[in-house]
Amino acid sequence: MQTKTLIKAQDFKHQQVAKELRRMIAALKTGDRLPAVAALGRHFAVAPATVEAAMGELRREGLVVRRQGSGTYVAPTPGRGTETPTNPKTNTGLIAVLGAGEEENIGGGCYLDTLRAVEAALNTLDYAPLLILDSDPTERGRRARERWEKGRIDGIIHIGSTDIEALAGLPAVVIGETPQAGRVSQVVVDNEAAGQRVGEYLWNLGHRRVAFITTSGLDLFAAPRLRGLQRLWAARTAPHSGGVQEATFFWNREMTEAQMRDAKKIALENLLRGDNPPTALFASQDEAAITAL
Repeated sequence: MQTKTLIKAQDFKHQQVAKELRRMIAALKTGDRLPAVAALGRHFAVAPATVEAAMGELRREGLVVRRQGSGTYVAPTPGRGTETPTNPKTNTGLIAVLGAGEEENIGGGCYLDTLRAVEAALNTLDYAPLLILDSDPTERGRRARERWEKGRIDGIIHIGSTDIEALAGLPAVVIGETPQAGRVSQVVVDNEAAGQRVGEYLWNLGHRRVAFITTSGLDLFAAPRLRGLQRLWAARTAPHSGGVQEATFFWNREMTEAQMRDAKKIALENLLRGDNPPTALFASQDEAAITAL
């Protein structure tokens, strides 16, 4: 690859690139790794998106396989050497996308926006999403692991902060917080900095007594938001400040919706009717905010 191969402007560039890649693959062995997309783009003097489109054609033809987090490799074909076998678990074209199955989550908000963005990104990589929706995160993880072990998916994307022990060790990405950090890749918000920014906003409005309200069991992102709020309050050291109060709505799966609503109402009323009630509430997530309203 010492010289560049120029592509004629009047031709469909990705088809021309695909044609050149077929010639390259013909001289390689099964399992040989192809150069990275960026390197191929420089070699053919085209944009990376053009190379991706060409790679998509080759994958559909069965000439190459993509291995998540590794690269693109020559697929086995009749008459070609087979010194390096391909992994049968990385050639399904499917990525499991996990999320809560409650109607209110699927119906709108950032959850749906994230789901659409994930699908769009997968489409650019010639993958299709396989939805696994269940209100129980443990069940979501179990079903995803089962499909991975049977070679029915190439990888996993989980939308939402939760404890997904079943995904540890798998080619998985969690969009949110998870205790499996280091064992599962994460895309996360800086919740502590966010809590500090909210605290700064409330402080500038003149509030000196703030209550942080959350629902038990959501410490993955609630705890760092509270730390950020407390850090801001400690830095301002307001004289006679009531500081940061905390109110946790405790619940369990055996409680009915009416019982949970009553328990939360009592917790909030006790907070607001105290001797030194807060002048502002910082809700850790939507559910707590709706309860407060």
